[in-house]
Amino acid sequence: MDGKPAPDPAGATGLPASIELTDAAGPLLIHVDAAFQIIDWRGDPEVYDLKLERGRDARRELKFLIGLSTELALDLPMLWIRGNCPIHCHVIPLRRESEAQILILDGNVTDLADRKLRRQLEKLDILEYRLSQREHELHDAKRDAARASELKSRFISSMSHEFRTPVTSVLGYCDLLEKQYGRDDRRLQGIRRSANHLLSLVENLLEHGRVVADRIEPVEEAVHLRRMFESIYLMFEPLAAQKELKFTIDERECEAEEILTDPVRLRQIIVNLISNALRYTKAGSVKVAWSQRNERLRFTVTDTGPGIPEDQREHIFQAFSSLEDEHTRAQGLGLGLSISQHLATVLGGEIMLESTPGKGSTFGADVRAPAAQPSVASAATATASGQRRILVVEDDMDVREFLAVILSDFGFSATLAMNGQQALDKLQGGGVDILLTDFNLTDFSGDSFMRQARAAIPDLPMIAMSASNAEADRTLAFEAGCSAYLIKPFDLDMLLKELQRALGDG
Repeated sequence: MDGKPAPDPAGATGLPASIELTDAAGPLLIHVDAAFQIIDWRGDPEVYDLKLERGRDARRELKFLIGLSTELALDLPMLWIRGNCPIHCHVIPLRRESEAQILILDGNVTDLADRKLRRQLEKLDILEYRLSQREHELHDAKRDAARASELKSRFISSMSHEFRTPVTSVLGYCDLLEKQYGRDDRRLQGIRRSANHLLSLVENLLEHGRVVADRIEPVEEAVHLRRMFESIYLMFEPLAAQKELKFTIDERECEAEEILTDPVRLRQIIVNLISNALRYTKAGSVKVAWSQRNERLRFTVTDTGPGIPEDQREHIFQAFSSLEDEHTRAQGLGLGLSISQHLATVLGGEIMLESTPGKGSTFGADVRAPAAQPSVASAATATASGQRRILVVEDDMDVREFLAVILSDFGFSATLAMNGQQALDKLQGGGVDILLTDFNLTDFSGDSFMRQARAAIPDLPMIAMSASNAEADRTLAFEAGCSAYLIKPFDLDMLLKELQRALGDG
């Protein structure tokens, strides 16, 4: 009990006496005056082999207190008293008359708690380190995922551009050949069908990437409803005829011939719904009906296909999903309905579905469609002969030559340029009524070229063509002064309409 550590002797049980003592030991609190005279105590001193008496000097039993003052707060850990019991002793001064309290705790208990606490803290340090490592790994994984997503978006966008430009030529020449051989020529029908299928796949892949990244922002433009549905009919009528299906598009009501909406997204919804109907319908008919009133456009696509079981109706709206009936399984990526549902929401509406297994299905959409304000025609001057002069800027030779042929059929006198600098040189000589230019030139960015063209001829009407339907490109084109932004491959009737609008022709 002199405060020097001594090894615990083994008791009768073979365990150190201090451990035996731990089972019964509890805290002991001794109240003393300034001279360490015992006033009172709480607890059982006998478990620590102490004999306490009121008025007796506590230092006789706890000799390690000799020389200490009761005015000091002291912690004396791991001391040994009689029976070789390790204790923790705490001298706690009281405010009144320099009295103090002596708190004695079993050293085995407190030391064990300290060891447990240290072990827990060590485990916590290890867990914190592992968590830190996981956070670094998660950060690296997120960075890599973002990089991969960006590369994927760039790849899909590049693939879209590379597909759109040649498909523009294919479909354009189909139009020209159909004038010579007729729309019933099966060879041309096959070419058109394959080209439209490729275009649909690329469109849906590109739009799916935007849906996943939540990057779709609608761009409102004036859309002539009757012309849009007429061009869609011409697009699908050959496929319906080949499958011997009756295909009709009926106008029910139309309060405004032109509405404000995103023409690319609206057309994509309609095309996706009709494509699915024609794909799954083996016999009978596919009927499209549309109406526009109260600033809403409602259209439905009704088929006589196999219908959709109740348990698959939610499944088919998921990406890369299709009907699971082996008799109706068709080619495709399974993206059309998923994308259409999202695009309908973007356009302020929703997709509707009614279906009876064995009889057919009706898909429809109801989207926002306010009337468009009458457009202000740009001023332009005709030549003495009345023929319009158009400068076509296009770096793809096939598209450039196709446009020269079709514009000639439209009654234009076309001058061709393969890049921006060649076009600017031709503009210096004047004699151009309208500019039709690709937005992604080899030597100029689209908006930069259009600004220089505007500087050369301030009142020159300009129309942009592009294989990209990115909102950023569209915005840049209109800010540079173009009156229309056509997505390749574009409908020839739409091209003629935009040319007439820009030139102020009726």
